Amino acid sequence: MPLPETHDSTRKPVVLPVFGVIEPERVLAVDEWFAVIADKFPVTPGHVLIVPRRAASRFGELSVPERVRLLE
Repeated sequence: MPLPETHDSTRKPVVLPVFGVIEPERVLAVDEWFAVIADKFPVTPGHVLIVPRRAASRFGELSVPERVRLLE
């Protein structure tokens, strides 16, 4: 499966369910299922969040293709 695109910070903010609007400078990568964003309040340096682009509360709510992609 191809790697996610690096998000161009000159683009518009990304809107994610639950998280709302994410500032473009925090978006590190994005594909059709997930966005990788820099944590606003990181627990450790370099901590990032992998957030689904649709509402899902639990891993079990992800579709099989979403689960495969996440684990890649």
